[in-house]
Amino acid sequence: MLQIKTLLLEMQQKISGYYFKKLVNRYNGDKGIRIFTTKNLLSLLLYFHISGKKSIRDVILSLKSKSKLWYHLGLKSISRNNLSYALKNRSHKIFEESFYMLLNKSINEKGIGLDKRFKFKNPLKAIDSSTISLSLNLFDWAKFRKTKGGIKLHTLYDIKNQIPEFVNISNAKRNDMSKCFTYPIIKNSIYTMDKGYIYFKFFQKINTTGTQQSEYPDSLRVIRYYDKEQQTTYEYITNNFKLSAKTIANIYKARWDIELFFKSIKQHLKIKTFLGTSENAVKTQIWIALISFLVIQYIRFKTKTSFSFLSSLRLIKENILTNISIYRLLSDIQRISFSPPTKLERQLELNF
Repeated sequence: MLQIKTLLLEMQQKISGYYFKKLVNRYNGDKGIRIFTTKNLLSLLLYFHISGKKSIRDVILSLKSKSKLWYHLGLKSISRNNLSYALKNRSHKIFEESFYMLLNKSINEKGIGLDKRFKFKNPLKAIDSSTISLSLNLFDWAKFRKTKGGIKLHTLYDIKNQIPEFVNISNAKRNDMSKCFTYPIIKNSIYTMDKGYIYFKFFQKINTTGTQQSEYPDSLRVIRYYDKEQQTTYEYITNNFKLSAKTIANIYKARWDIELFFKSIKQHLKIKTFLGTSENAVKTQIWIALISFLVIQYIRFKTKTSFSFLSSLRLIKENILTNISIYRLLSDIQRISFSPPTKLERQLELNF
């Protein structure tokens, strides 16, 4: 039999099939299901995120035109009703825990580590949140203001590895400080955040990894940095007395990476247009977007490609249902893109 392994299938296989099946069983994901399984839902939403389709109709029509690949993707049937039902009823916890399983796998395999800006060995993390607006008429469970709905992604971002390390999804009306104590704080790590997180109880948790007191009892350091181009002076507060003032300023500058992460998943993956309106459907789509982001970052590191996240995403998008290895795709295109022209090619260019 002809073996077909599309890029889509290869991406999905980064998630342990054994572990994923255990999660499906734990949350009764496939109980009473014969046709459209939880694994099928994962495949379809990975395709939705990577291909950039805009609606359920777009996804279904696209896959129906490629029905010869269904067997290799494990699909038996695709319909709007099956997809809508799955989004509403398959617990988003399956995909949330799959994300963290994939994260741990990447770390254990040393499958990440993209940033080389800092010489210190301490892990470097950024803390921030981003709001996703929702129509209150369609998403009445996500009431934010009188006429608006929304959810918020509270995120701990690993700057050196360029991946989200922890995400908490809440109603947009929740204050950032209400979720700060949910972040996992690791000893000897450096955390950077903007002034919205000036909360001394939280600082004390970071400083002592767990102890909570009414005020921050230790010394703090104020650093002033003058930006000549912007003609602006910035001030930073830190409890780190070892690193230079310039390094501290550069650490805060690197905090912008979490903003770029939010921009990437909002603009280039699909977490602004949702296929379902229930809370479970929205969270499922977000967790699979995060899985997509993590898989691409993992592949970028493993292939040692010079392509950015966006360029890598575009290449995968163009070949998502092609029978070719992701690693082969990125390495071949990079070689074509950056190899100097041969003597014959230069001569042909001159003649032309």
